[in-house]
Amino acid sequence: MATVRCKFRLNTVTKKLGSRAKYDEAGKHIGYEEAELYDAQFSAVYGEQVGSENKWFWDATPAGTFSVSTIKEMPWELGQEYYLDISPAG
Repeated sequence: MATVRCKFRLNTVTKKLGSRAKYDEAGKHIGYEEAELYDAQFSAVYGEQVGSENKWFWDATPAGTFSVSTIKEMPWELGQEYYLDISPAG
């Protein structure tokens, strides 16, 4: 099965309090601890300029949303565009 490439723009980021797993020195799960959680909301790019990359992606995927949360420092920049490659796992 082929990989499908999509192009999305990061529209909103919400920072909130969440939790993450906590492990002891031996790697055994010992509970949870508070952590900052970033909710990132993306939408499919659009474009009207003939020949532009965003127009090409818009024609193939005129609508779509993608949301993801991370407990790492925010790895993406608000307003930037990103490729999302979808391929089978395994």
